[in-house]
Amino acid sequence: MAHSVELDVLPDADGSCRFSMGAISVLASINGPLEVQRRDELPEEATIDVAVRPSAGLAGIRERFFEGLIHKTLKQVIKTKQFPRTLIQITLQITASPDIDAIAGRPHQAASLLYLLPSLLNAAMLALLCSSIALSNTFASTVIILMPNGEIISAPSIQQIQTAKSIHVLAYTLPGDLILVESEGSFDIHSWEGCLITGKDQCLGNLSDNSNPASAKALHTQFRELIEARTMHSESWRQNIDV
Repeated sequence: MAHSVELDVLPDADGSCRFSMGAISVLASINGPLEVQRRDELPEEATIDVAVRPSAGLAGIRERFFEGLIHKTLKQVIKTKQFPRTLIQITLQITASPDIDAIAGRPHQAASLLYLLPSLLNAAMLALLCSSIALSNTFASTVIILMPNGEIISAPSIQQIQTAKSIHVLAYTLPGDLILVESEGSFDIHSWEGCLITGKDQCLGNLSDNSNPASAKALHTQFRELIEARTMHSESWRQNIDV
């Protein structure tokens, strides 16, 4: 499933990004380091505050679930110890999402929850890069599904999720470390390992396989190209280059 990215869409934020994939669209904003309230102050590192807002209505259990996973993931890449006694505020607004009730045939809503998570993570990562907050690494996230016939599909559609046997959300750093894995459904260890390999290739590409053109456009590659183009445009006045 194709995705689109817009950087620096909020002029008053330190970093912002709109990440859209299929029927999902997420607007991310980053502000910080900011002054933190004393009760939330950490003496040796920055406090990370993640807020997920639904496309309609008030935040609930679903958003709290997202916030916990996103907080744990981002804390692994943000250099919080460089900003002690400060606040890094991350707001993720879901501006469009598929109708959860339309995802039939699932015993509960966890499948749709996992389907939304990669867009939230990728939007947050790109907004952090725009904010210039110090990072120890970058990551990309994707969703992989296992069909009843054993087929593994990356970036599935809502229709494919409806019939999936299991759903897996993965996030890989650029060196290839797995920093997040959330799975839902029925699967065995062999299928799970296949999903990990497919997810890693989706995020990082198969750098050893030059015959695979898709590997050249892995998520990490696309993100790097976006940030490089943004940097060249913002620095063009220094070099007197019309970009």
